[in-house]
Amino acid sequence: TFQSAKKALKKLIRRLPDFRPGYSELKRPLMSEREARRTLRTYLSENPGEKGIHLGCGDQRFPRWLNVDIGGRPDVFWSLTKPLVFVPDGTFDFAHSEHFFEHFDRADGLRIAREVFRILRQGGRIRVGVPDLDAIIGIYTEGWNPEHSALCEEFGPSYGGAFKTRGELLDI
Repeated sequence: TFQSAKKALKKLIRRLPDFRPGYSELKRPLMSEREARRTLRTYLSENPGEKGIHLGCGDQRFPRWLNVDIGGRPDVFWSLTKPLVFVPDGTFDFAHSEHFFEHFDRADGLRIAREVFRILRQGGRIRVGVPDLDAIIGIYTEGWNPEHSALCEEFGPSYGGAFKTRGELLDI
C-alpha cells in the first residue's frame, strides 16, 4: 500500500549517510567567522593579481582560487546558506559555481546570488553552471542504459544503494 511504501522510504532515508554524493568523506566542522577571515587573508596575501572564489567546490578545488563548501576539500568550510560575512565587499574578480545553485529554493538562490555580487568587484564576472533539465528528462524518458548503471554504482553507496529505478536518478 501507499502508506507502507511511504513508511519504508522514511526508514531508508533515516539510514542514509550524512554526506553529499560526489564529496569525499572528509568530515570537519564548519569554520568560525574568525577562521574563515584568517584563511581569506592568507589566500589574498599568497595570490597576487586577479582573485577568484569557487562556491560549492566539493572535491573540485581550483588552484589559486578560494574554494568554499560545507564538505569535500575546500579552503573554507562554510555553509553558503549563510552570508559570506568574512569577505569584504568587492574582494573578488571572478566567482564560479557548478552543480550548486540547483540545490536551493528560489529565495535562498537569490540571497546567495546577491551575496556573490556583493563580494565581486565592479565589473567582476560570475559563471554559474546548472544541470540541463532537457537532458535529464531525456535520460528518464528514453529508458535505462549503461550510463544509468554507472551512475548507480557511483552514487548508490552515498544513498544507501537506493537506486532501483531511473526515476530515482532525477535527484542527482
